[in-house]
Amino acid sequence: MRRIIGQTPRHRLLSGVLRHARSEQTSADQKHEAHEQLGGLLDVLDHRIDEPNGPYVGTIFTQTRLNFGYEPGTVSNEPPSPDRLASSAVMAVGGIMPYLGSAILYSELMGTGRFSALDFVDFRDEERVREAIQEKPDFAFVAGATTYDRYHVRDLNMRLAEQGIITVNGGVAPTLDPHPFRYVNDGTSVFRGEIEGAAGYLIDELVKDPSPRIFTRAGTPGKRSITLLNNPNDTVQLPVDGKVDMKDAYSEEHEVSGGNLARRLEALEMMRTGFSFKGKKYEIPSFLRVHQINTSFGCPERCSFCATEPFQGIEMRHRDLQSIETELIATEAKVVAIVDQNFTANGRDYFVSFLEMLKKHGKRFAYEGELMFYLEQPEEGNPQNFFFDGSPDDEYRAQLLKDTLLAVEVGLEQPVKVKGTITQGKNPDQYNTAIKRLNDLGIIVFGTAMVGLPEELWSPHAVNEKPIVPYESLAQKEWDEMISTWVEWSKSYPGLILFPFEPIPGTPAYRALEKKGLLSYKDGTENIDDTLRPLNLDPVQGIASRQALAKILNEIMSPKIRRTRLKQANFSPLARLFMEVFNRGSSRAFGSRMQ
Repeated sequence: MRRIIGQTPRHRLLSGVLRHARSEQTSADQKHEAHEQLGGLLDVLDHRIDEPNGPYVGTIFTQTRLNFGYEPGTVSNEPPSPDRLASSAVMAVGGIMPYLGSAILYSELMGTGRFSALDFVDFRDEERVREAIQEKPDFAFVAGATTYDRYHVRDLNMRLAEQGIITVNGGVAPTLDPHPFRYVNDGTSVFRGEIEGAAGYLIDELVKDPSPRIFTRAGTPGKRSITLLNNPNDTVQLPVDGKVDMKDAYSEEHEVSGGNLARRLEALEMMRTGFSFKGKKYEIPSFLRVHQINTSFGCPERCSFCATEPFQGIEMRHRDLQSIETELIATEAKVVAIVDQNFTANGRDYFVSFLEMLKKHGKRFAYEGELMFYLEQPEEGNPQNFFFDGSPDDEYRAQLLKDTLLAVEVGLEQPVKVKGTITQGKNPDQYNTAIKRLNDLGIIVFGTAMVGLPEELWSPHAVNEKPIVPYESLAQKEWDEMISTWVEWSKSYPGLILFPFEPIPGTPAYRALEKKGLLSYKDGTENIDDTLRPLNLDPVQGIASRQALAKILNEIMSPKIRRTRLKQANFSPLARLFMEVFNRGSSRAFGSRMQ
């Protein structure tokens, strides 16, 4: 009971359930649902392991939250223009979703029994970073860093090493880094791969020998690149499989009896403490609370530029639906964010069963997946790859989608996936058909696309009729046509997020461009900054991705085209208002950071 009351949103949940239970006006079904929800939460908390009393104290440095429009520790004197307020709103929404990977890390570390306490610190918040270093924890874990955080992270690594704090970097970036010993040279260790089931072995190895090394799960893809370096003896293979068995890692034994779920929920609450505005801290309102959940690892798409395939593999590994339902009952949030890289790749049956489960518990969700999933199944097509099949069941599935799907983010790469770019890939002519289905249903769709994906990354059989790559060698007429192609294509998408193409170190795309000598910067083994170019430099020689991006954003964010994009969808007034705020703020909140 103390654990529930100690967290404001859980306290509200308890109060609401008791009101339902005591009220004579509450129906039997409502009382049953309230009893089930409270019972599920109590089951999770009751099975949580005893209060931690391990010998070590640790700090997890990660992305916890964004301030209301400002980076932590900074103040802006910019006047509150409409665009600025919209940008602040977009960033605030991002701030209510702390990094789930850090919550999983917390759960796994606390589950080892080696820690009495673990704290969270946003590595961009200089004041908290300074305080955390002065406290000198036994271990520091740096998780969730992106390429745009590299300066913060490298500086943090060296400062932690100077204080003699045992430090480990983990996540996608260090796992895929072709030269992970650059971290070791800065005095920190690297854990490569998925943390589930490996935390205890990692801590035991560091206690035996705290010197910086590379740790990898047995059989982790990419470990061969380590042995090609000069110091392969400074690597340790932990005795756990390279890929996590989701059914085992998220079993009832681990999730409830073992306390994994309770600790994960606790970690998310610890990170989601609120936001700051003009020096004051505020709690995130309950109606804005979003619960993050992962249901699967992997993606079968094999896009050469994506980090998912080399990090998680192409084989889909998913949790049992019962495990997911246990988590849905245990969280009071009404909105669930699926952080899988390609949720629909779990197949239609799994997807529909998940929708039915959400509707049963009165929740809605957002996710990332494939737009082409919403095409109608062709005669020879695998029914698991398509949501619709032309049967009477389509109406039921469509209504289920409307009742539960709040928003979806679809990866579009180019303005289309160029024909033939991906083996058995998608026909770009079908994109409008798929987006129209979602627009007609009133589903909010965020399309992400990269400007400047070079032809060297297309397959030999790729077909493209219009210029869509901003080559510097284009004649003015071709350049204008290229911009026009992007702008015309964007009109079908109410919410569009454009990025300049960025080759991620360790991906097939990065290796291909490096081999051809097309990268605009040189990769070095001594200094981590050599790999990650300055933000204002186009990454591929001969491609003006940032110049094109600025022009395209200027066009598609104009009031006229914003209105055209919104008209494509069957939106409610509230959804239209939301998308107008998003469209006004997204180019500033996202685009300005990448130009």
